[in-house]
Amino acid sequence: MKMLFWYPETEISPLGQLGRQKSRETRLLAEVEGLGGVTAIACGQDHCLALCKSGQVYSWGKGEEGQLGIGACQLKNLKPRKVVIPIPILIPIFQVSCGNVHSLALTAGGEVFSWGQNSHGQLGLGKEVSIQPTPHPLLSLHGVPVTQISAGGAHSLFLSLSGLVYCCGANAVGQLGLNRIDERGRFNVREVPALRSLGVSYISCGEAHTAVLAQEGGVFTFGEGTLGQLGHNSTANELGPRRVENIEGPASQIACGSHHTLVLTSSGVLLAFGSGVKGQLGQGSTENSLQPTPVQDTWRTAPLTAYNMKISCGYNSNFLHFVPPERFEAKDQICKIDEDKLQKWLSLRASSKDAEREITSIFSSNASLVASFIQSSQTPVVNSTAVNMTTVRETFSKLKEIPWIANVIPMGPLTGTLLFASKFMKSVDIFLILPECHLFHEDQNVLSLVLPLARAIEQLSDVSTQSLKKQWSSLETQSMKTHVHVWKNALSFMLKAGLLRIYDGNAKDLLQILKHLHKVCKQSIEKKIPVEDFYINEICPSPFLMMDADLWWKSKQMPDQEFPAIFCNFPFLLNLQSKIVVFNYESAITKNTLAFEAQSKFFGLLPSEWPLDLPPSPQFHLKVKRNALIEDTFRKLSLVDHEDFKKQLIVHFVDDLKESFVNQRDFFLHLFEELRSPDSGMFTYNDSETLMWFPSQVTS
Repeated sequence: MKMLFWYPETEISPLGQLGRQKSRETRLLAEVEGLGGVTAIACGQDHCLALCKSGQVYSWGKGEEGQLGIGACQLKNLKPRKVVIPIPILIPIFQVSCGNVHSLALTAGGEVFSWGQNSHGQLGLGKEVSIQPTPHPLLSLHGVPVTQISAGGAHSLFLSLSGLVYCCGANAVGQLGLNRIDERGRFNVREVPALRSLGVSYISCGEAHTAVLAQEGGVFTFGEGTLGQLGHNSTANELGPRRVENIEGPASQIACGSHHTLVLTSSGVLLAFGSGVKGQLGQGSTENSLQPTPVQDTWRTAPLTAYNMKISCGYNSNFLHFVPPERFEAKDQICKIDEDKLQKWLSLRASSKDAEREITSIFSSNASLVASFIQSSQTPVVNSTAVNMTTVRETFSKLKEIPWIANVIPMGPLTGTLLFASKFMKSVDIFLILPECHLFHEDQNVLSLVLPLARAIEQLSDVSTQSLKKQWSSLETQSMKTHVHVWKNALSFMLKAGLLRIYDGNAKDLLQILKHLHKVCKQSIEKKIPVEDFYINEICPSPFLMMDADLWWKSKQMPDQEFPAIFCNFPFLLNLQSKIVVFNYESAITKNTLAFEAQSKFFGLLPSEWPLDLPPSPQFHLKVKRNALIEDTFRKLSLVDHEDFKKQLIVHFVDDLKESFVNQRDFFLHLFEELRSPDSGMFTYNDSETLMWFPSQVTS
């Protein structure tokens, strides 16, 4: 497709926005040189973008605010220059949009880039950035499969595959739909709550107003309404989405100019409202219209029955063109795994260039991977599980059976980008998907894949962490087991390979994630998985456990000191054997410490210097009656401090106060004999009294 531009206001394009190097008559159409295979264009206040079939973007015009994305903030650029966008070569750009002095681009992987002026936060890069001269990824939307972008005068909107709408930028008149105004603007991307229930299918931004199209065909507008561009038969501004009335039947398309709006109904009626000062409403006058008014349909005289109509708006103008039905219905799609691709890969005995290109494209983008498993929903809910985990599990199970695929999937770059982006991310769906991939369960990938993924999770903001916990709580049992295994297996591998101290920070990340998962399981109404699934059996028997227990003891004595990763701080990872070892170790240290303190206290002082407050006794004295052994024992034990159980036990029978270790043996012999008696009610027996177990109902 050739690019033709003209400039009606003057005889030349003073800032190069026509893409012509020579000053010549600009009222006539002329080709923009240096471009070929153009598939889309976007125009800002004084700059232009062209998207080529190759997926490359070119820009020209005014550039002193960085809106050209070429690195240098030049006053003007007379000819198209390539915009270098830092994306993998196999993932092309497939959408561009221009604001007054900012630009947006969307990749086929569902990732967004922004550049230009950020005076009101329209780039979504935070307050620290005033001008961004080159394309920068919108990290807050990393992992969100964005399907459409729209730049307003100084605000931006983004539509996700699940139907959620995100926004940033100017909001002085409510153009972000947040039911509030922000005089300086919104510098960080946030989701628009009021649009969740609508199931938005299309978005369009004007100078300071916004229109969205719902899946059911309703049109909603918000923002500036001074010229009637909201279509509510009023000139009032709207801070939140409001349905446009007086539209007969469902709408199929919407488009916003600077201060006017077009709506095309499914029956083919074109409606316009807002500013008509330049005749942009197509009603034969220059008057404004406060509500939807039909446009004179002069185009119906042409023989275009075999084509479908497509509408778009300029600043104060409109464009209407016709395309074949098959082209019109073929929506731009994010590259993702679908059933056809999966079956094709499964049928291949060896990799092919096409298959490698498809797999590399999909697995190079977290958003593409999320898009592959997104659940269809009429009413998307933020912080809910947007991906179908059953499909995720089944898909990766099939991929595992393809022998050549492990060498093709580029998981390294995927986790690398998560490390860079996770602290800004709004969506956490990708962290549900990746642990289902078999590559994350292999020892050889622990250091290169699992540890970076764990670090990325630990870098999440508090809000995103809470969102991830909520989504973990909704996992089915099998998925929860899979998630636990990834992190537990990584720790087991590092333990066996002697790498725990080398990768101490990473070990702490793994332990914290397992702690979160264990808490989620513990708090669930239905127990997700058995506690045994958390046990790391390699811990015991091993010298590591004794060293870990020693560190654990020291860390309690010196809480302000930094220590390496300590497994004993996470007792749910220890099996019964490990817990017994740790308990005995701590008890022995407690006994020795108390004995040492007592001896030091008395042997270091003269009798006249003995303090009134005696040090704790290193022994636990238990006085019980022989004739009421069980009742007396449980009564006395219920009254003592838990720390006393770690002391040396000294048993006294009331009828024989002589201290003797024989009493201890006698005590345990008689105690367990009475406990095992059926009359005690402590245990339940089978008929032959060969088996016993604790009863289901607690007895008094």
